[in-house]
Amino acid sequence: MHADNSVGTAFAIGITSSDGGRHTMLVTALHVVEDVLGNDKPIELIKSDGTVISKVVDGFLKIYPIGPPECDTALIEVPTKQPLYGEASLMPMPLKTMLPRGSPIGWLGYPGLVLPELCFFQGVVSGYSETPPIYFVDGVAINGVSGGPAFDPSGLVVGFVSSYLPNRVRQDTTLPGLMIITPLNLVRLWMQELLGAQVKFREST
Repeated sequence: MHADNSVGTAFAIGITSSDGGRHTMLVTALHVVEDVLGNDKPIELIKSDGTVISKVVDGFLKIYPIGPPECDTALIEVPTKQPLYGEASLMPMPLKTMLPRGSPIGWLGYPGLVLPELCFFQGVVSGYSETPPIYFVDGVAINGVSGGPAFDPSGLVVGFVSSYLPNRVRQDTTLPGLMIITPLNLVRLWMQELLGAQVKFREST
């Protein structure tokens, strides 16, 4: 995704049912789209197969900043003439639980250094903040990966990449720090409370 001069990653978190799925809701990090809020600056959405979503948009994109500032969250509503995704294409998400400390976690994104290559990263949950509940992860996040999905070893999407906290020991020295991941169950709750979204449960097979 290109939002004016920013590069980031977004992924589908929901679709409308009333019109056959012709509105797709994406989630990303708010800082990726902040520069296009309330103005006419360009935003370009590109699917993982290289398809330019912006060319099939039917109407105006809507961007919803949601949650507290620490969660750095934005939703992007994308209207299209034909559905971008079916229900079966949406990734399952957790309803309640947070991953415990020490849990392995992986994430995907499109680093600006190697566009258009999708890259995989992995690390462990070092800890988390209680209010709001965000993950601190021993892992790296670089430009372009913000907004990318984070998942547990089973493939369940548990959050998205928000930001990186460098460990600055001196003005001229930076050591590896911690990455912040916003839990997806929070995003689900905000969608329910603010937008009236409904959760559709999948039967286990």
